[in-house]
Amino acid sequence: MPAVTLKDVAREAGVALTTAAVALRRDFRIALKPATRRRILAVARRLGYRRNQQAAALRTGRSDWVGVLAGSLGMPVGLLKLREIERGLREHGFRCLVRETGGDPELEARFLQEFTDSRVAGLVVSDWPSPALAARLAPLTAHGLPVLALEPFAEGQAGIACVTVDRFSGGEQAGRHLAALGHRRIARLAGRVGDANAQRRFAGLDAALAAAGIPPLLELEEPVAEHSFAGGYAAATRLLARRRDFTALSCVNDEVAIGAMRALREAGLRIPRDLSVVGFDDIPVAPYAPVPLTTVAQPVGEVAAEAIRWLLPRLQRRAAAPAAAVAVIRMPMRLVVRESSAPPPALAVPG
Repeated sequence: MPAVTLKDVAREAGVALTTAAVALRRDFRIALKPATRRRILAVARRLGYRRNQQAAALRTGRSDWVGVLAGSLGMPVGLLKLREIERGLREHGFRCLVRETGGDPELEARFLQEFTDSRVAGLVVSDWPSPALAARLAPLTAHGLPVLALEPFAEGQAGIACVTVDRFSGGEQAGRHLAALGHRRIARLAGRVGDANAQRRFAGLDAALAAAGIPPLLELEEPVAEHSFAGGYAAATRLLARRRDFTALSCVNDEVAIGAMRALREAGLRIPRDLSVVGFDDIPVAPYAPVPLTTVAQPVGEVAAEAIRWLLPRLQRRAAAPAAAVAVIRMPMRLVVRESSAPPPALAVPG
């Protein structure tokens, strides 16, 4: 059976060949009645029409692909955001080409070249950008390629739009919660050295504690080598080996918090009767942790929706990609109180 052609679609839909082409390449710069556009797309699906993506890319300079440059695909919240963004873009005819760099600058360069060769319509940078990445992206954005980051670049690396979360206010909410419960000695399992996101979380925590008259106790801080269950378990084990004079533990993320819970239980501590634990992110497993975890939720759906709102008009060429500095959009976070946090032992109500 011969392949269905653009002429077949146009004839079946009762429109001109150029009208069918505009609808099928999803070119929103040329106005079409929404009903006409929907009819053409419906006919194309029914007939099984497939665009020649390589030929289309050569003609237009863009494909229907969106490149996704991910530092790590192992973080649950990051994966959830990418899944929602991919789903939203797919509904509008775009496909995601995902590559994981592990923060390796050489892989970043290789994958950016792959995206360029594939003539991607746009680019999403999900996390862990290397210091060199902004410089590599500069010529792409200068030529009009829409680039959206899901984490902010370092200070001074402007010109790249970003949709992320307000980690400072999230840390504040965690701090106010623990202070309101009566905790005064709050330990923390902090992030990796140089982790700007972790620093913002704990800066918010410190601000809330300071407002409540509680000084930060840096001797009760333990760095986490990796933001994982194993990393949390190891860090909590080290902390307990040298200090136990605290009543609450604030963790850089939920995986670290859940890993720490195992170390606390092995040390004979009961959560939350002896020690409260607070995480960050509200990953899907948080409500099902050994003790349901109090945490600060990232608004995954809202971040994805805002990202798609920014991307779509630029992918469809209905809006220009910015040529100058772009403000970072920070979506609000929300405290989720579960069973892992309670008043400290001296303030607990008997019975």
